[in-house]
Formats: sequence, structure tokens, C-alpha cells
Amino acid sequence: EMNRHKIGCVLVMDGERLAGIFTERDVLRRVVAADLDPRTTPVTRVMTGQVLTVEPETTVQQMMELFAEKRCRHMPVVK
Repeated sequence: EMNRHKIGCVLVMDGERLAGIFTERDVLRRVVAADLDPRTTPVTRVMTGQVLTVEPETTVQQMMELFAEKRCRHMPVVK
């Protein structure tokens, strides 16, 4: 579905709480490389649970620095 909709990540929610993030990189490293069946593997098993987030007031410069420092490509903006 991610490929079909051309999106690189999805947020995994537990009600109103952000429970994790699942990215294209997670598919490759945690599903394909681990030889897991994507049709039966629950996303909660292969998602990133500790999600780095920023607030809406974060500047573009701050985001660029965080992406470089944390070596990530996706960071949800939450309020």
C-alpha cells in the first residue's frame, strides 16, 4: 500500500497516542532482510517504536540538523 500510494512512511497509532513509525527502510531491513512474510508479519513487530518528534515551531534549520545528527529521514511534527 505504501508503494501504491507513493509514501515513505506511516505513523502507527494506539488511539490518540503515537505508538511508532513504519518506513520503507523498515520494510527492507526488518522484513525483507529478516526473511519475514510481509503478508503475515504484524507492523508492530517491525516498526520503530521510539519515534523522534518535533513541535510545529521547529525551524527548517533545526530539522535539517536533527536529520543529520540522528541519521533519519522522517520525523513527525506533533502538537
